[in-house]
Amino acid sequence: MLLPQTLTENAVLEVNFTHALTNNKVTLSGKIADITPTWTKGNSYNYLINIAPDYILTIEAENFTTADCHYDVREITISDDQNVGWTLSSNVDWVKFRVKPTNYETNGYKDYWIENHTVQIIEIEYNQATEERNIVKDETTTYPITKTLKGSGNTNILVYFYENTETSTNNIRETPIALSDNKGNEKDYFTVSQFYPLWSNNIAYERIEESDKGFPWGFASTRTVTYTYPDFPTPAWVSDWGIIGAIIYWLFGDWFRQDYNAARAEAYNTFYNTYFNTDSNEDTKFISMSGSENSKWSATLNYGNLNNIVATGNGLENTIAILGYTGGSTTGSDAETWLIDNGLTSNGGSSTTDNTTITQTAVYQAIKKNAWVSSTVQTTTTVISEDGKTSSDTKTINEVNLAESGIQWFLPSSSEVATLLPTACDDDNTNNDEALEGTYWSSTSATSPNSISYTAAGATATTSRTATHKVRAARSKN
Repeated sequence: MLLPQTLTENAVLEVNFTHALTNNKVTLSGKIADITPTWTKGNSYNYLINIAPDYILTIEAENFTTADCHYDVREITISDDQNVGWTLSSNVDWVKFRVKPTNYETNGYKDYWIENHTVQIIEIEYNQATEERNIVKDETTTYPITKTLKGSGNTNILVYFYENTETSTNNIRETPIALSDNKGNEKDYFTVSQFYPLWSNNIAYERIEESDKGFPWGFASTRTVTYTYPDFPTPAWVSDWGIIGAIIYWLFGDWFRQDYNAARAEAYNTFYNTYFNTDSNEDTKFISMSGSENSKWSATLNYGNLNNIVATGNGLENTIAILGYTGGSTTGSDAETWLIDNGLTSNGGSSTTDNTTITQTAVYQAIKKNAWVSSTVQTTTTVISEDGKTSSDTKTINEVNLAESGIQWFLPSSSEVATLLPTACDDDNTNNDEALEGTYWSSTSATSPNSISYTAAGATATTSRTATHKVRAARSKN
């Protein structure tokens, strides 16, 4: 009940409520004298209050482009300025999501399609007095991509597209992705799209020319690098105690070094059986070793010995043959990465041609179009000395490996190029310049150290493997 009156110029109507999404207490106020200057006896007055949302929940996709037909990743941003909470969802199996890691631009895995990432945390406690070594923690967490992603706040999202192997003649497949608040109210949606492959005789190219940058075919380097197992660090007390310390260490040094000797032997045997004593190394003589498990040992990697790789089959066979000698690590080979991760010291290496790493080569650029899994193992070792003092050391090892689906997208052979060229583009000029332009690598080797390249016109040529040409990955229906 309100008394009849003439409203003053500053008369204000206030409404107080609690916002259902944010749980914030809100007061709305507005002057009403200009609307109804006087409340007259016997009349009723209705004021319509319009409560506008006090939060923004939208999808930002300004730089989003159509995804290619291989395994592909694109980025969007969710704007949630009031942290109301959101759910991003897809209604198809070929689109999934992951929150963009904070170190995504520098973590080395940016160019990979990561199906899931496992993180293993290991904590080891070693008591020097009792010589007991206990694992106090060993936990593994898996972070997969998912069709439904929940979060809050402004967030960068990676949109993962599974490969498109449809044989339809349509250019693009599309699907909406929906953004809802934490009450289930849809607030925004965005339509994502992906190309179909262009098939010809059971084989097709990827569609988008992602980079004009050139890559070398593979292995025409003379780089040689040697890694040596580090020496046991002499305890500080040896010099602190002078002659007495030196005598004690001379008499009982093996006892002090027993853990070191065991670790050195274990490292030697692991590397020997995993990388040195293999069929691929027997063929290429890529790795040589000196020393033994009971002495100071080293491993030498001679990348020049990989120049004689023969790849004369189809594209998939060639790609597998080339990678079979090298692995897929960022340093150069799986063997070299293992040596670095396990603390061996390098002599710096030498090269008279180039220092191209495995991941910078044409064949590796092609297999980056496949699905991968990554893993992080973080091991913290805490040592309790005989006088009760503790010290800790943490070592982190990151790896990326092909997913179980293996290699689907590969560098085409020179014979497959002839099949692919007629379908390298279609009549739609809006499809991100999918026509071939310039010179590309095939996966076919020639007389070492050369390989076969091809041009958009279909001409093939024998080219030095150190030349930089473009890459277009291919996919077989089989």
